[in-house]
Amino acid sequence: MKVRITGVPRVNFAAKYNVTLTEQKNALAEKMETAGKLNKYINSVYLAFFKCNWEDEQMVTAMNNKKVNAVEQARSAMLQYATEGLKSLDTLKPFENDPSLANACRAVLKFYKKNG
Repeated sequence: MKVRITGVPRVNFAAKYNVTLTEQKNALAEKMETAGKLNKYINSVYLAFFKCNWEDEQMVTAMNNKKVNAVEQARSAMLQYATEGLKSLDTLKPFENDPSLANACRAVLKFYKKNG
């Protein structure tokens, strides 16, 4: 039986159950690796957007409830997150030379920063 497993605890498992560990790449493994990289990239971009979007929603709720302090607190946090997000996007490398997702997020963060 051949199984692709890495890590020390798994080596003990393999020895115990007579499993041969191999390091080979097939088409599915390559696709899974690419999917993992893409997921990590998307999560990095989305996190920058999500923080600002959350604070924007908090600000709107505070405005509807006429809570001036909560509005200012949410606005301040949104501006901080927008600034941090723009910095993180500047250091983020485009996924497979396609910066479109990061550029779209950058435009939204600039909007939040300008109008916040």
